[in-house]
Amino acid sequence: MKKFIAGALALTMIAGMACMPTSAEVYDEITTDVMTTDGEQFNAAPKSVEEFLKSGTDLYDATIYDGTGKTGFNTNGRTYYTGVVLKGGSASATFNTKGVKKISFYIAHLDNSSYSDNKLNVYFDGELSNTSYQLQRNMPFTRIDLNVTDYDQVKFALPAYSSGTYAIVDMVVDGLKTKKGHDTPTYKSTDDLFNKMYNTNSLKFYDSTKKIGCMVNGRTYYRGVVMQGGGAFTLNTENISSISFDLGALDNSGYDSNQLTVYYDNEETKHEIKCDFNSPIKRYTLDLKNVDNLRIVGKSYINCDLVLGDIQFNNVKTTKTFTKPTYNDAVDFMKSNYNTSDIEIYDGSKKLGFDMQGTNYKQGIIMNDGSNMTFNVENIGGMKFKLGHVDDTSYASNPIVKVYFDNVLHDEFKLDKNSKPIDVSYDLTGVKNIYFLYNCTYTGQRNALANISISKNAPKATVMKGDANQDKQINVTDIAVIATHIKGIKALTGNGLTAADVNGDKQINVGDIAMIASHIKGIKALK
Repeated sequence: MKKFIAGALALTMIAGMACMPTSAEVYDEITTDVMTTDGEQFNAAPKSVEEFLKSGTDLYDATIYDGTGKTGFNTNGRTYYTGVVLKGGSASATFNTKGVKKISFYIAHLDNSSYSDNKLNVYFDGELSNTSYQLQRNMPFTRIDLNVTDYDQVKFALPAYSSGTYAIVDMVVDGLKTKKGHDTPTYKSTDDLFNKMYNTNSLKFYDSTKKIGCMVNGRTYYRGVVMQGGGAFTLNTENISSISFDLGALDNSGYDSNQLTVYYDNEETKHEIKCDFNSPIKRYTLDLKNVDNLRIVGKSYINCDLVLGDIQFNNVKTTKTFTKPTYNDAVDFMKSNYNTSDIEIYDGSKKLGFDMQGTNYKQGIIMNDGSNMTFNVENIGGMKFKLGHVDDTSYASNPIVKVYFDNVLHDEFKLDKNSKPIDVSYDLTGVKNIYFLYNCTYTGQRNALANISISKNAPKATVMKGDANQDKQINVTDIAVIATHIKGIKALTGNGLTAADVNGDKQINVGDIAMIASHIKGIKALK
């Protein structure tokens, strides 16, 4: 087309050189954007990106924003006022490129639109180019440069029968930039942060409008995000340097293992944050200084909802964080159980209790085969109870009740129907959660914790350095116990943990073992 026009111009100049108009007379009087030659018209180079965008024709499911409107559109958390939005299959827009040499722009997914990947096709003078551009729903801004020197028109289109809405932004036409760029979000509070999350899926927000919170490991969190199976969100972090949150499983939401995958600018981090239904609450801090967009995704089809609680960013803190449970008495404590399956609570009000070895107990908890229960013990110093087999119930060959402190195995009991109930006493200083699991299933056997009592403070005890097994002696058995702790086989807790840290550096390692060995050999006594 351009070659045809050039030939026509040459013939006109040869035929009537003497009558050639001045440069001021070349442009039509009605519009300075149109040049006239022997009745044929063509557009001159645009004077602005906005003018170029206004030349758009043959629009199908496409919206052009020329910067004059008060409202814009959101892409990757930013608000744009100038650009082109292509909505789904067959969406297209054609632009006049006469007088234009180069077009550059960025493209990305339109926030909260159809959650699908797509492809951008580019046509030059009606012919599909050899290059197409893959579009992803969580893609960062992707730059595209087009040389249109030899073409009169360029067309942008999404394939037929596709979905996913994408936006062309920050367009530059022969060095000309848009007059009105974009707004990058800032956040005044966690509520504001929640409101500006985008591309969300299966989320429930707990913000300042909620009067009640959500339960995580027995705590009540008042500010946070509950991520149900496959839950996900994206957040623009251009104005956020770091974000912190407590992570735990929502109480009573299931018994699966779950995990979060963290993406920085759509690039997956090297590690995934795992969280089981009884995992202790942990606090995480993400460094976002060089990150424009943060995306966090939970596993799909999982029966275990995860909670990001007490979210803080930059210097903005949550106004109302969480509360730890307190208990009026043992009965109140028993009723606070969570992540529970197939238990029976006896609160002392029933005339008929349950028997263990002929003794009747009115207060306690019966665990049926395969049952489990968890309690928050952050405000409890100690716990006592009798553990035994409930009379007149069936008996399995290897029934075991396991006890976990903060999801680490602490104790296990093999219960014989003929043995007497066992007196159990636990120092729960520093322990956040205690979990009971009865691993015998389909036998009909029942076991019970009877005469449960709790105390706010654990009995004061003198801790002997090196006495890891708390038998009032320091010998090779203590070394073996500490080695088991270091290897992660069986964790030390309470006074045993304190005694194992013989050098007082807040860590349990081979240095402590060496000092105990030196004490045992009589080389250097522990103090």
